Amino acid sequence: MKALFVCPTLRIGGAERQWAILVPALAARGIDVSVLVLQEDGPLAEVVRQSGVSVVCARMRGRFDAIGIGRAVRLGGIPDIVITRSIDAHVLGHMVARRARAPHVATEHTQYDLLPLRRHRAVLYRIVAPHVNLVVAVSSSQLDALRGLGYSDSSLNVIPNGVGDFCPQRSREEVRATLAIGDLEFLAVLVATLRPEKRADIFVEAIMRARRADDRIRGLIVGDGPEAPRVQALCASTDGSVLSVGARTDVADLVNAADAACLTSAHEVMSMSLLEAAALGKPLVATDVGGTRDIVRTGETGYLVGVGDVEALAEALVALATDSETALAYGRRAREIQQLSFSADRMIDSYEMLLRSAVTGEIGSSIAASSATRLTEDLLR
Repeated sequence: MKALFVCPTLRIGGAERQWAILVPALAARGIDVSVLVLQEDGPLAEVVRQSGVSVVCARMRGRFDAIGIGRAVRLGGIPDIVITRSIDAHVLGHMVARRARAPHVATEHTQYDLLPLRRHRAVLYRIVAPHVNLVVAVSSSQLDALRGLGYSDSSLNVIPNGVGDFCPQRSREEVRATLAIGDLEFLAVLVATLRPEKRADIFVEAIMRARRADDRIRGLIVGDGPEAPRVQALCASTDGSVLSVGARTDVADLVNAADAACLTSAHEVMSMSLLEAAALGKPLVATDVGGTRDIVRTGETGYLVGVGDVEALAEALVALATDSETALAYGRRAREIQQLSFSADRMIDSYEMLLRSAVTGEIGSSIAASSATRLTEDLLR
């Protein structure tokens, strides 16, 4: 079976990291996998290449780049199944799928009821969505919004994100020493691509508020992105109470050195960073958005708080810092849930079963050429 994965980029991000786990694993299971990147490779492209999977880039300059579109379609070849992520990839991937008479699987990683689409993207969804054979959401919280985009009920599937063993290379003590974090201090970590919706400012404010009740509480922000200069300035104003260390390759070490992991996003579906923290047995404090409550359960794995609720976030951190036994128990339970419901093996098994059944069941193979022609005309109109 030849499976073509199509995406805009393989930069650092949760959806990209999920594909960097999934794609090589499917190849290792005997599927002939390749990746078509539409715009630019990004650092995770090399991770996928190192596994032996072909990654090619169409170098498209925009969705109206006719030369780039033609190049992307040619590079896509004639696969047995096409898997796409994001609306631009859905459009191009659908062209490749129809050309190859192959089923098209759209994967969705966004909570569209919390992050409304721009008008042109909504129009593209209304054109493409009814023609997609299968859709994979990462949380059931997405389903109503996906129906609203035009996907049919019969096409919808939920396969939660999953992570494997998240293995630190250095001891907790060594890492904390390099960060100048004392043994008795309570360190909360936020791992995120620093975009506006991640609300890293809320994390900084909550740490400072929590320190008024317990000055042992410190914060650590790991990640880069468009908000990085602003976040670094905020951290610099805290006199060392909150550190910002940028993008790092030793994320497992840093999370393992922390006492709790946080998510402050205004919209999120299923955070890979929370799952990785759970895999390391960390208690979790997160905003109640998307499918976050599937892993973060107040009184069981940590605390859910409202979006932008600085006071609740600060109170949760103080509660964990002042009750180490409960914090450890929450961390153990978070790992149990991650291993049961959000493991890499479970995610990969589900995708493999879905893709193989789509191909052997010949989903979409009877679509007439005239339908494909009409769809292509609509997309380019």
